[in-house]
Amino acid sequence: MSETHSGGCLCGGVQYVVTGPLRDVVNCHCGQCRRTHGHFAGYTEATLADFKLNSSDSLKWYQSSPQARRGFCSICGASLFWVPE
Repeated sequence: MSETHSGGCLCGGVQYVVTGPLRDVVNCHCGQCRRTHGHFAGYTEATLADFKLNSSDSLKWYQSSPQARRGFCSICGASLFWVPE
């Protein structure tokens, strides 16, 4: 039986499901994460094959550095995803 994890932003404009294992949570103290969240941030990771967006009308992407894009909700402002470039 595979693991199922669901999540989304505060307003519900972005919702997703992951059907598969997640990496252990790691804490990042880099300057970009601290500026994005106002403090250090905890992250996990899933494969794209296991990831499905159920609702993404308000999902926007910001190129925060040459190495990363960050996905956020354009309605409530929740920071949701980090994708390496």
